[in-house]
Amino acid sequence: MKRIFTTLILLCLPALLYCQQSSTGMERPEGTSTGIIKTQNRGQVVIPNVPSYHWYHGCGPTAMGMVIGYYDVIGFSDLIEGDASQQTYLVQQAIASQQHYADYSEPLDYFPDLFADKSDLGGAHESNSIADYMETSWSSRNNRYGCSWSDEVAQAFIGYVEQQNHLYHAVSQNYLFSTSTWYYYKTEINNDRPVVLLVDSDGDGKSDHFVTGIGYDLSDETYGVYDTWDNQVHWFPWRPMSSSYSWGIHCMNTQKLYYRIASTPFPPAGGSIDGDTYYLAGETASLTAIPQTHFQFVNWSEAGNIISTNETYSFMVSSNRSLTANFELKSYEISAEAVPANGGTISGDTTYIYGDSASLLAGAKAGYKFLHWKENENIVSTDSNYKFMVTGNTNLSAHFELINYSISIQITPPNSGQTEGGGIYHYGDTAILKAIPATAYKFANWSENGNILSTEDVLELQINKNRRLSAAFELQTYTITATPLPESGGEIYGCGSYTHGDSVFLHAIPNDGFEFVNWTWQDSIISENPNYSFQAVEDRNIVANYQLMTRIGEEAPYPDISIFPNPAHNTIKIEIPEHILEAANPVCIYLLDIRGNRIETISDGLHKNNIRFNIDNQPTGVYLVQFVRNNENIGLIKLLIL
Repeated sequence: MKRIFTTLILLCLPALLYCQQSSTGMERPEGTSTGIIKTQNRGQVVIPNVPSYHWYHGCGPTAMGMVIGYYDVIGFSDLIEGDASQQTYLVQQAIASQQHYADYSEPLDYFPDLFADKSDLGGAHESNSIADYMETSWSSRNNRYGCSWSDEVAQAFIGYVEQQNHLYHAVSQNYLFSTSTWYYYKTEINNDRPVVLLVDSDGDGKSDHFVTGIGYDLSDETYGVYDTWDNQVHWFPWRPMSSSYSWGIHCMNTQKLYYRIASTPFPPAGGSIDGDTYYLAGETASLTAIPQTHFQFVNWSEAGNIISTNETYSFMVSSNRSLTANFELKSYEISAEAVPANGGTISGDTTYIYGDSASLLAGAKAGYKFLHWKENENIVSTDSNYKFMVTGNTNLSAHFELINYSISIQITPPNSGQTEGGGIYHYGDTAILKAIPATAYKFANWSENGNILSTEDVLELQINKNRRLSAAFELQTYTITATPLPESGGEIYGCGSYTHGDSVFLHAIPNDGFEFVNWTWQDSIISENPNYSFQAVEDRNIVANYQLMTRIGEEAPYPDISIFPNPAHNTIKIEIPEHILEAANPVCIYLLDIRGNRIETISDGLHKNNIRFNIDNQPTGVYLVQFVRNNENIGLIKLLIL
């Protein structure tokens, strides 16, 4: 907070000759000339992309803010936080922070009042904005609210830039108006460097306002400025201050901002660097790496990334950079090749520093063995690990030769077959082995060390070592099958697999109601004995033929008995001639299954010559109707129930 000075502050008059003060406020004073508002013409030169800011807590920090904002826009992007192309809140805080306003401006003092602030009272914040470094509004500098001195313009530029990025190199120079300042002004504009001008805006012969110079017009020798009161470019004649006209110039302050191009040799003893210094944006930096004796230049790197392998590295400057020139002791190439190329591998053939001990190791690939090292067709070592002192570039060859491998085959059991394909092979060859069984034998498998490799008679092997194989054969086996015909006629025993020459014994056993007929093979009768034997020499499928027994006991003496219908579905009718019924003893009739088991009694004593019998309750199949007298079978008739 400010307090009123109780003593009169006297200004040092000699200082006024060189150092002048601004005194305007945030609005253009009434009656102040706006100069000329021009359209573009050929004589005009205007710096593009300079932001236009309105007066904010002082014309001095605002004018300087436009210069710094311009540099932020064109590449020095850490000078102002956020977008500096327009007047944002962050831009305003860069011009004059809230702390600046609180410590040096409140309460606002206007001529003739001057209130003491923390620049006199103490306890002020650490400078953090352009207005702080310009000492704007400081009572200790006799500055009322918004006022600044021209001798603090350079300090403001340098101090604020150092605060934002200490690697930048800021240069500021003040020029009092003279006959040569027009030349200097045009030079700055031509090089796209806006300037800060302190002018007399009201024509009373005293400086009062800071503006930002951004252009000139040769056609009428005028200068173009942003005047902090609006966003237009205002044009005024280039001339000194005078009480006869307004907008005369007291002084011009130029600002140059350089990027720092730093470099370091690595290792430090490896060499030196020429050209690492400060550069303006857009300038071409040219750095040259100069190696020391016994060293050679390798590359330029930045942040660990290689950027050039040329000793002289040139580039357009657009940011701070820290480069490293990398050197190394002179080295020699030790090269080696394998002969043949696929015979082995070589390690240790690389670049060595002079005086180092080279160690090359030749490793034979599978199927090869190492012979020797040669240089210029001369054998220099028979040790696969060749060591020697490096004195220059050396070209070696490691020589290898193929190893022979054998394939041996054992036949099991002896004389059971023969094989093809065994013998001597080179590594990588393909061996094709073939097993040929002898008569009555078949091939079983290929095996090695008790492990079965394949059951195919032809085996392919990639040769990579000695192999001892076994080709196993075994006697042929045959499948002997037998089929009952009809299927329900009986059972057969003795079928199965038999080794060549084995004896086969087949047994045919008929089911109840059937009797064995004969054996057939390939539609020819081979035996009528139910017990049939033969020697196994091939696969066989034999048929056992059976037939249904049509009588049980003696043949029926009464052939005139009839059953109909037959086949039957619901009911059958049995007719018996009268002469059978007149016999002394009656006839009993039974229904049997196909095996001869009694299922049902049709009649337990026949006294009439025809009988109807219901067969609905019987399942479909073949049955037998039995006729019995005096407990003896006298006849048997087959019945088919549908």
